[in-house]
Amino acid sequence: MQLIYYTPTPNMKKSKEYFSKLDFDLHQIGETCYAYDQQLCLCITSDKKQRPGLCFVKKSWSKELDDLRIFAKVHSVDGVHYLASPSGTWIQLREEEEFKLPLSQKKSLLGNFAGLSVETLDIELSARIFACLGFEHSMGDLDKGWMTYTDRHDNNISLMAPFSCPHLFLNPSLTFFNGAENHRIIQALRDLSIPILEEVTAFNKNGMVDNIILSEPGGYGFFVFND
Repeated sequence: MQLIYYTPTPNMKKSKEYFSKLDFDLHQIGETCYAYDQQLCLCITSDKKQRPGLCFVKKSWSKELDDLRIFAKVHSVDGVHYLASPSGTWIQLREEEEFKLPLSQKKSLLGNFAGLSVETLDIELSARIFACLGFEHSMGDLDKGWMTYTDRHDNNISLMAPFSCPHLFLNPSLTFFNGAENHRIIQALRDLSIPILEEVTAFNKNGMVDNIILSEPGGYGFFVFND
């Protein structure tokens, strides 16, 4: 199973320039561009009918679809199956061969990728959807307001309860945890004039900006955090 983060863009040129600045590798296939490093892959599409979300690719989803249809509405269009978690995050299930991009030897300037974060009105139902897709509980607790689910490829999905994050939350957001290196990464992004959606001080007793939130042109959020 292959996981790709899907983002529609109103301006392909602007999106490609944005990800190039962040030091992602770019690979064009037809009207679609893939921005990727050794950690993750984003599919940038100019199809304005699409929405930011997740795209899972494998040859057949027949078993999973039987399970998902018990409690989720599935729309099938041109051989692609669409559903949404209670967060509103779109999920695509594509029945096709996994494809290979040219190998990347680097990480982007965003640092250490930790996985996807979504804020959801129903963690338990969201977890049930991802369990059907092969994810298992790996960290966190419902009483603490967050739970992380991981699949056998070490893809992480963190489900956040409503009102648990004291900052803006773009659904969905890719999360990067950089520890003490985060200050250097924030400065590097400033030096490149990457627009910062929010400077987060809520986790620092001295009111320092030690976390930031970015928004790429297609609508995905990036949490660039220290932990």
